[in-house]
Amino acid sequence: MPSKNKNDNVGESTSGSGYSPSLSKWNDWSELKSLIPWMVILLLLALSTYYLSRPKPEDLQRRAEKMLSDIQETQQNSGAHALSLVLTQLREEEQADFARGLWQHISHALFVACFLILAVEIHTRRVARRDMRDYVDEVTNNVFQGVSQRLLGEHISLELREILREDFVKESAGYQLTFEGTPDGDSEWVIVREESWYDVRNLTNEQLDFPFKTSICGHHKETRNVDGVPTQFPQFVSVAIDLAPQPLSDFQDPNHPEVLKKNLPFQKNSLLSVKVISRLLYRTKDSVVFSSSIGMEKSEVTISNQVANLLGDFEVIVLHKQAGQVNPRTTGLWEFNRALLPGQGWYVSWRKVNPSGSQNALVQTKTQAAPGSQKEAMEQTVKEQRISNPGR
Repeated sequence: MPSKNKNDNVGESTSGSGYSPSLSKWNDWSELKSLIPWMVILLLLALSTYYLSRPKPEDLQRRAEKMLSDIQETQQNSGAHALSLVLTQLREEEQADFARGLWQHISHALFVACFLILAVEIHTRRVARRDMRDYVDEVTNNVFQGVSQRLLGEHISLELREILREDFVKESAGYQLTFEGTPDGDSEWVIVREESWYDVRNLTNEQLDFPFKTSICGHHKETRNVDGVPTQFPQFVSVAIDLAPQPLSDFQDPNHPEVLKKNLPFQKNSLLSVKVISRLLYRTKDSVVFSSSIGMEKSEVTISNQVANLLGDFEVIVLHKQAGQVNPRTTGLWEFNRALLPGQGWYVSWRKVNPSGSQNALVQTKTQAAPGSQKEAMEQTVKEQRISNPGR
């Protein structure tokens, strides 16, 4: 049975941070908050002592009047008496300036202390904290590598480390297949409207752009008449970012129109919503795999069959060990509330209606001892859920 693989490629994550940037910023702010009261007290003391070191205007006027009076008196007296007056004046000035000089030196010392705290203490604390964080990260990595390699082996441990370095995760994802009909005069092909949507969350809390990329390469390239109108398949129908429709030309390369690619910035909220709609040609007996190169915290698949007279036997399989936890909410809708790792996803297949077959829903579990094909390998660990005429 032919099979296509739909993989929403988003590039490879390169973040190797072993700590949360938001937590680091919070620690910086917490330490700064502990220094702010002391800085305020030192600045207030420095300003107060500097104010005390400044002479008052009335004191300056009084000293000027007294000095003028002493000068006039020395001009009228003998040299010995004048010398005595000058010495007395100098002693008084020294006594008056001593307290102000002391306060002035104290204020200078406090200002210097503030600058030293700002320039030296904060920087020293940051360097020490960074060194400690690097040391803790190194020890944590070594412990994790040692334990994971001991329990899981080197290769599996390496894959886990790569997953832990991811920058993005799909908080929720969904796929919908709408079987619209067949091309004019050809009942061996069916037109499928394929919708995929997901909400991306930034795990780093940094200003990173999401490397959005999706492709319809590998699908059947045909030009068929649909209701008398020549239509090219496959084709993208629309793209919406945060529920806002976007021009396809902003995402397409003129030389490769079957690929959509663009770096998408996150808005004020921490989630980025993406929805892509395309129209494809499939055979009436065909299959498709939906997977993602980044993890999905939960996902769902919806099938809407508008050609129930042609197709009526669908298999929906989640590629996960705990496939038995899939919730078939309604006819044609499957939900899986567990996480899917990069490369995991959903397998959907269909075939023509068997006129003699039963039209009742069928749920069946299959296991294979030695799978000899891709489908058998998937059936080894997952639970098949079949419905007849889904979406009716």
